[in-house]
Amino acid sequence: MNRILLLSVLFLMNTFYAIQAQYNLGDFYKYYQRITVKDVGRVLDQELGQYDGNVYVANHHGGNNQQWVVMPTYIKVKQGNVEISRDHIIASKHNGKVLDVHHSKNLYCYPSFHGGDNQVFSLNSRPSDYFEIASPAYIGKLMDRTGSSRNRDPFNHPDQHKDNLYFYNAHGGSNQQFRLTNRTSIPNRISSLRYARTTQTPKPPNPTGFYNPVALETQETFISETLIPYALVKNDAGFPPNIQVQRSPYYKIERTQFYQLPQAVGDTQTQPDQIYRPGETITRTIKVKAGVKQSKVTEIFRKINVAFTSGQEISANIPKTPISLKSTRSLSSAFELSEKTITSLEETYEKEESISTTFEVPETLRAVHYVLVDRYRLKRLDGTVILQWDVKTKIKHVATYPEANVTGDPGGRSFRIQPKTTTNSYPICWRDVVGLQVNGNSLKKTNTTSWWNAGAASTGKLPSGKDGWIEMTASETNTYRMFGLSQTNPDATWNSIQYNFYLMTGGNIKIYESGVFKANGGTYKVGDKIRVERKGSKIYYKKNGVVIYSSNTNPFTSLMADVSLYTPNATITNARATFTCFVRSQDMVSEEIQNAKEPLGESNLTKLSVSVYPNPGNGLFTLDLNQRVKEVSIQLYAVNGALVYDKKYSGDVLNKVEIDITSQTEGVYFLKIQSGNEMITKKLIKK
Repeated sequence: MNRILLLSVLFLMNTFYAIQAQYNLGDFYKYYQRITVKDVGRVLDQELGQYDGNVYVANHHGGNNQQWVVMPTYIKVKQGNVEISRDHIIASKHNGKVLDVHHSKNLYCYPSFHGGDNQVFSLNSRPSDYFEIASPAYIGKLMDRTGSSRNRDPFNHPDQHKDNLYFYNAHGGSNQQFRLTNRTSIPNRISSLRYARTTQTPKPPNPTGFYNPVALETQETFISETLIPYALVKNDAGFPPNIQVQRSPYYKIERTQFYQLPQAVGDTQTQPDQIYRPGETITRTIKVKAGVKQSKVTEIFRKINVAFTSGQEISANIPKTPISLKSTRSLSSAFELSEKTITSLEETYEKEESISTTFEVPETLRAVHYVLVDRYRLKRLDGTVILQWDVKTKIKHVATYPEANVTGDPGGRSFRIQPKTTTNSYPICWRDVVGLQVNGNSLKKTNTTSWWNAGAASTGKLPSGKDGWIEMTASETNTYRMFGLSQTNPDATWNSIQYNFYLMTGGNIKIYESGVFKANGGTYKVGDKIRVERKGSKIYYKKNGVVIYSSNTNPFTSLMADVSLYTPNATITNARATFTCFVRSQDMVSEEIQNAKEPLGESNLTKLSVSVYPNPGNGLFTLDLNQRVKEVSIQLYAVNGALVYDKKYSGDVLNKVEIDITSQTEGVYFLKIQSGNEMITKKLIKK
């Protein structure tokens, strides 16, 4: 790629997106101009031949050396208005050389723009559409047509002194007033500048499943565009200044935005696309690169500083061509173009930045981190793109599956994710477990026989007259298993399940009710949510929230989760329900105790007297029954309802039991102790 030095980097407006509007520009910027001095009616002329480059006034003949393009150093849209620089570059249509004030104060045409004060001019209005032309290089002086022999042209040719142009003390005479008259049209001339009117930033789409591919980039959205003079663009291949000035005297800088999946850095905890499981409390850091692109080029300019800070003025200062605008977004790191290090926008100078995400996962969740990217294109007037570069912003977005509420700090460096649910859901606790391994709210068939001889039911129930649902996540498509709702659980087989999803090998679904086929339910894939829901007098069978079948039911019955598995190693994964394992979550006591005679929590329900020590303890506890019993049943539940300890002890003189839960995690547990018809519950803390 040819190296192109863009000496003006103009970042536009503080409005974002969607609806495009246009600002029309006046004719002044659409034409090459004839510049006429008032006192003698002759026009500015760039001499050719022996005195090539000298500028004086001559009779009008209409040649290219008497036509000039008068270009503001920038034209942009800012805060609802077109903003035009007061500083102008004046260049000859003949060869693209720019007007320059020589150290002798005489005017001539210099081959290129170097950014000095002596190459920029301001136009000050006078009556009858005339202007005074001033230069910051000579404060208090104005462009002047000389009629005296005292003046010498910059090339020291005395015979060319009369009618030369130079800078002289301001006096307001007619030889210091000039009129600009439209001549020929600029090719591909500018008629308007586009900009985006709304502040709505579009978001990347949420993933459609746990394993479906996500877009690496979203489509670009137009933001705005700016005009700059050709003289600020160097080394456009095939377009030397004499061609630029006639075919593209202005260039456009177009800005668009899009979201991009950042490149993962390091280990799996820095991956921008992750699946999180229930029970996890997650803090993940995604490392991304943010910055600008730079490379060394031939030294031309003295110094440019561009700094970007959220909510503050963004300034890019070119000598005598100030650019200033506000932005509500942080756009880039600071960078500098100086005498010793001249840079363009090609190679990358980047700053590493972190995105932190913290959330508790009540259900399986996929979180995909995106970063917002500004894309800039430098274009000729005919639309040819000669340079494109991207700047990663500090604006981040997290897309989730299932859809979740995502909140973050203004800079987008930290997020909190809460799944979007209208009804609270809880992990299912299992009982009547046959031929299965229980892992929290998930099940796996351990029986090695391919038959409907493994099953379980939930400890909790959907109460009579209440709406609610059970749900699981499909984690394989090569096994047979059934998942549904029932009033009772007489056995582990499938045909006793009242309202039943039949998940088959090959990813097919059938609906059965009490052993009777009802409907084909289409197909499923890994990561799909399978739900059976009662709402009023209807049962709805849903996949990923979409109803695939419904039937009538009696709403005044209590229903439990009921499963049956056929294939060895088949699973029921992340089973959840709108009913809990507990009557009251603050007491954390299993619903198996619902029919106890006294309120739940730590309670002494009978004559049975129990003490546990040490409590809190490190996992080895002694249970002292304080009396002799023949048989005692001891069960220990985690706070999420999972049964983690279940043993029966017997003996004629039994009064002490050792409980070992050193393999369990630290936290609060609830102890259920039963001897005959006597029962008591205790809170136990492992530290």
